Amino acid sequence: MALRARIGRAMEAVHLLSMYAADWESRRALAAAYRRSLSTTSDPAEIFVRLRVDDLVIPFLMRMCDIYTLGEILHERQY
Repeated sequence: MALRARIGRAMEAVHLLSMYAADWESRRALAAAYRRSLSTTSDPAEIFVRLRVDDLVIPFLMRMCDIYTLGEILHERQY
């Protein structure tokens, strides 16, 4: 992965962890998913996170490789 892409991914990770992770366990799980994404983009391992969106806390079961989709939705606001 090119340096520019890694920096962008790091900024995305900081944004998601600081703004959307509802608790420390969710921050750890999301950080692990971002670390894992540096070596593979197809990890099917499931993780459980609690996301804070506005005033709602949403329990969310996702695969590690879904971290890119989560970034598109919450960080890039593509949808």
